[in-house]
Amino acid sequence: MRTTWLLLALAACGDDGNHKIADAPQGPQDAMKLVDAPPSGTPVTVTVADAASNTRAYFLNADSTVVKMTTVDANGDAMAVMDAGGYVAIVESEGTPPTSFTVTSWAGVKPGDHLLLHRAGQTVGGIQMTITLPVDTTHGVASYQISSTCGGGTIAQPTAVVTTVTAQAFFNDCTSADVMVTGLDANTRPVVAFYVGDQALADAGTIDYTAKTYVVTPARTYELDNNPDPATPISLNDSYTTAKGPLFDVNGVLTLTGNPATTSMPMPALPAGATDVIAIQESTAVNLRQFAAWGPTAGPYVLDWAAHLLPSFIPATPPTYDVASRTLSWTGTPGGIAADFSGGGLSATRGTTRWSWQAFGPSATSVVLPTLPTDLADLNIAATDTAGVTFIGIVSTPGGWDAARANIQQGPPLPSGASGQIVVGVFTGATPTLHRRPARTW
Repeated sequence: MRTTWLLLALAACGDDGNHKIADAPQGPQDAMKLVDAPPSGTPVTVTVADAASNTRAYFLNADSTVVKMTTVDANGDAMAVMDAGGYVAIVESEGTPPTSFTVTSWAGVKPGDHLLLHRAGQTVGGIQMTITLPVDTTHGVASYQISSTCGGGTIAQPTAVVTTVTAQAFFNDCTSADVMVTGLDANTRPVVAFYVGDQALADAGTIDYTAKTYVVTPARTYELDNNPDPATPISLNDSYTTAKGPLFDVNGVLTLTGNPATTSMPMPALPAGATDVIAIQESTAVNLRQFAAWGPTAGPYVLDWAAHLLPSFIPATPPTYDVASRTLSWTGTPGGIAADFSGGGLSATRGTTRWSWQAFGPSATSVVLPTLPTDLADLNIAATDTAGVTFIGIVSTPGGWDAARANIQQGPPLPSGASGQIVVGVFTGATPTLHRRPARTW
């Protein structure tokens, strides 16, 4: 999807700055226990796209005892048979000998999981076609946007008095796509549109839409009720997707304020069988609130905003990391919808060794890091290291941690099923410091 609203911080790598964090009480470690696992003997697999030849994989029990440690194979794969509730960690390194490392860990894994790290690139610009469109001269059209599930482009409105316009269009390497053609006004608002499903694509081919008729796009209204921060701008994006992929996205986002927060935008009719995706984002003092809902209708949109928010992070009690229990934890306000899982990031420096750590797990208030073997380097954060929290995020999504675990490192959870919602909260405030000091008994 073209939206950039979800899991921005969770997808970021750690910062290598000399931030420091304060001690926290020992965090809970029983949250990693899971039930209803598949039968023993089913392996856990991890795949690292574009993995370097020295990328290490660690399969650990819930108490961090080693099940298996290995180097990923030529396909970036590693696997091990392990009990439910343990960890998988990937360590990527740079330098010879390595002095910079990136650690990614999943908690609460189950037999049968196939965990993915890094998003594979998409082949783009593979097809060039000649496309002919009818010209609309009665609704203030300034340009035509060709949106599809496989690329597209923009054609300027002809200055001459003509009935059709022909130009080159570029698509990704696909054999067919669903296509939406919209006429945009001078403010890039869609004022007319038509839709074509399952359009055949072929390099150097032609598409003739001169027989198509544009339909005027009606205004769609958006209303967010019970807004707890009426003076804070809220961003809203509306897009369509089909079984073939993302189809249409309004140019830019809408801004709402007040209580209720309201706005409107002309939108093409939702094609039969397509899904409408509403994405909302709001940033307050220490909270980035992100919400997405999808379904088969695209009429007036009304949402009780306060009833769809996760617990807020509290400025006076920022996230902390406890070295002894390896727990990154935080405090949220009472109430709100329950988060299904969370993620956190740390950066650390010890002498000339620098590393970042991204960890994800099924608790909504903490993330526990495993204790890693030291065959490659000692990457377990110690009290004498300089370390800092780089991000915290909590997520509510259909299917919870079990559904999100495999692909969480691929990017944000994406809409699945006929309807549903994803809610994200990201801590955006400053973190406290962990000062260098002599090691002590914890």
